[in-house]
Amino acid sequence: MAQKGIDLNDYIFRGEGSLKYKLIPSGCRENNRKVLEDISGYRIVNPNYKIDRHVTYTRELRVLREFYINSDIQGLKIPDIAIWRDGIVSRHSDPVHWEIEYNDKPWMIPELYEVAALAQHYGLPTRLLDWSYNIYTALFFAAIGALNNYSEKDHFTVYFLNHTCVSAGQGYLDKNLELIRPIYSGNENLRAQEGLFSVRKLVSPEDDQIPLDEYLQNNSKSFPAGNLILKLLIPHTDCYLTLNALDNLGINEMKLFPGFEGIVEHQKRVSKDYSVNERMRIKA
Repeated sequence: MAQKGIDLNDYIFRGEGSLKYKLIPSGCRENNRKVLEDISGYRIVNPNYKIDRHVTYTRELRVLREFYINSDIQGLKIPDIAIWRDGIVSRHSDPVHWEIEYNDKPWMIPELYEVAALAQHYGLPTRLLDWSYNIYTALFFAAIGALNNYSEKDHFTVYFLNHTCVSAGQGYLDKNLELIRPIYSGNENLRAQEGLFSVRKLVSPEDDQIPLDEYLQNNSKSFPAGNLILKLLIPHTDCYLTLNALDNLGINEMKLFPGFEGIVEHQKRVSKDYSVNERMRIKA
């Protein structure tokens, strides 16, 4: 990445373990459409029916509302969403769906960003895409992804998104792309990872399939001048050395997943013999 005059303070970061992974949120990926269909219970019987905007947001909305209601029933700390609190007595009547369906509200609505971020962080597919303010956090997730899916011919990637440019255009030139920084209280993993999210409003299922870097390139006139998105490529052969270097900086599973989970995952990784990958660079 040969770029001059870049201030890293202007950027947020995301790591991907392989070149085959695109900047598409989990809820918008083709392979997760069946997952959302199953979790939401909103199935299309006609095999010739083309998935449209209505089906897309209905499934996503149902999954989020069910997560919200069940979390509330379990007494877990959740965002206070007034539009849902008023109608939470019924699982089958959703005022948010009414607003989107009949009042032409965009999906997703800002009132649900917090609960979507919570659901995303615990594994439900949403249209949020994870980022971090910390480049080392992104580098760790990229390198660990490479380590777990090692290929001598592949690269892991760190994306740099210019949040200054995006935020300047937020609600001004491009109303479909926003950055969200949820409240860290109650989400220790998100706090430890210095996380935030990007979200693109639903235009169509086809638009959802466009990776964010392509979207920004196609819509560059909607943002202030600057390096909107950059990409750093690192060979998989360097993933072991990268993780060792990050360990020395205190960036590892124990840091990014506070609690027992992070301790166990760190112990499992550092005790594993990776020498079977003959070309992996395992010595400094």
